[in-house]
Order: sequence, then structure tokens, then C-alpha cells
Amino acid sequence: MKDNNKGFTLIEMAIVLVIIGLILGAVTKGRDILDSAKQKNFYSIFLKGWDLSVTSYYDRTHMILGSTPGTFASSSSYQMDNVITNLEAVGLEAPVTNGATANVMNYSGQDVTLTFRTDSNNKNYFRLTPIPVSLAIAIDTMVDGEMDGTTGQFLGDGNKDTGAAWTELTTATQDATTTARYYINFP
Repeated sequence: MKDNNKGFTLIEMAIVLVIIGLILGAVTKGRDILDSAKQKNFYSIFLKGWDLSVTSYYDRTHMILGSTPGTFASSSSYQMDNVITNLEAVGLEAPVTNGATANVMNYSGQDVTLTFRTDSNNKNYFRLTPIPVSLAIAIDTMVDGEMDGTTGQFLGDGNKDTGAAWTELTTATQDATTTARYYINFP
């Protein structure tokens, strides 16, 4: 009698597993590419857009955007009141945003608010809060070339203007948010 067992050979099963692995790898890589594109978009459109607007405003008026006319870095927090009007008055536009107001950008469901601040050394910066830790790390790498959060132009919002290291990303804290500073370099 002939045995008619019909099943998969080890080679056929190995080929199927390899194909499934390739598909999963492509999906994961695609998600990484999309995340990277969103991070670059946030940085180049929103953050650099505000940087350009603020420095262009300063070039044209010799005042910090949002400050009282005739003052320079005299407040610890420049409010967004009349900022758009002030920009338009000198022929500038606010950066494009997908948030409810010009100083809010939505990143993967999280509204990140940008405010103008001055630290105790009279250095001006944008305060970004709440910003996803993964986005903060990506921007720190783009701006400073390393993701430490303690040195450079992009910092974690630490005590006494020193910066703070980014929280280590784990599965449990992947959606964690933090506060960051992006220092503005005026001439």
C-alpha cells in the first residue's frame, strides 16, 4: 500500500517563513520612514518656520517678536498675543500649522505648543510642550548631531538653564511627553 500523506516539506515551510519575514520587515521599515518624515516635517515646517519668522522680524524691526516695543529680552515669557498682527505689519507670515492656533502643531495626535521665553542668561528660546520624547530625540539629533538633551541649541527643559537628558524610550514610555527648548540665535 502506498502512503498518500500530503503535507509541507521543511523547505516549503522555510520559504513561507522567509516570505512572511520579508513582509514584516517591509512594514516595519515603512513605518520608520513615515515616522522620520513626520519628524522632519515638524522640524522644517513648524520649528524652523518660527525660527525664520522671529529672526526675520528681528532683522526688520530690531525687536523680539512678542515683546513690548523698544524692549529686548526683558520678559521671561513672551506671549503669543498680537504676534500674527506684528508679523503681518512688517510683511511676514506665520508658519504653516495644522493646530488650532499658529503656535500649536499636532504631531501624531499630540498638540505641541510653542511659546517664546528668555532664560536667566537673557538667551531667547522656544519652549515646546508637551512634546513626545521620540520627537524631541529626533529633533535634537537633527539640530545638534547628538541626542543628549544637555548641550547644543536643542535642550531638554532642565533646571537653571542647564538642559536635561531625554528619558530612555521603552515600550512602556514610548508615548511619553516632555518639555524642550530650542534656542534662537539672534545676530
